[in-house]
Amino acid sequence: MLREILDIEKLSDALPEGLDAKKTNTLRLEIKNKYDINLEDVKIRLESSLFTKEKTINLNGLESTEETFTIDIDEDTLEGLYDVRILVTSNGNTLVDRTDQISVGIYADVQQNIEESSGFLLKEIVIQRENNGNIVSSEEYSIRLNSFEKTFTKFIPSPSRVDKIGDQYYYYWDFNLNPGEKYTIRITTNYRT
Repeated sequence: MLREILDIEKLSDALPEGLDAKKTNTLRLEIKNKYDINLEDVKIRLESSLFTKEKTINLNGLESTEETFTIDIDEDTLEGLYDVRILVTSNGNTLVDRTDQISVGIYADVQQNIEESSGFLLKEIVIQRENNGNIVSSEEYSIRLNSFEKTFTKFIPSPSRVDKIGDQYYYYWDFNLNPGEKYTIRITTNYRT
């Protein structure tokens, strides 16, 4: 009988694309007391692998309320669906014990850092890209060299492809960056050799 006192709507997040690991999020839980019975010290607990939140409310007979929970999740959280256990108790009695799902949305956040150094007849460029997002990012980097520069330039790693248009050479690196992964390209032009 006690388990049927409350009616709980599905746990919902404010964003249709799911929780954002880079921001503070809000989860909403609609609770309705189906009977004319006052409930005091109703403990609402949300448990998941991402967070645990708890609050205590009083609920009058036939009253409906919307409870909000602010959620911060780890920035390294991968996109996908996650189980959230909803446990509602009052005076040691379990009123609700069920599992819903929430989604964590996708976001790409690729940072690029370019360092250039030069000396006597020597030039080096180091390009580093890092994926701070939570999905795989397909990346491309390109550079153009003339036929004279091409003769004195070395690459680590080797380009994915090279196109020649007139006397210009276009070098391309195509790569995927997993969340948290870095990719470094080193381009060295040495006219002393």
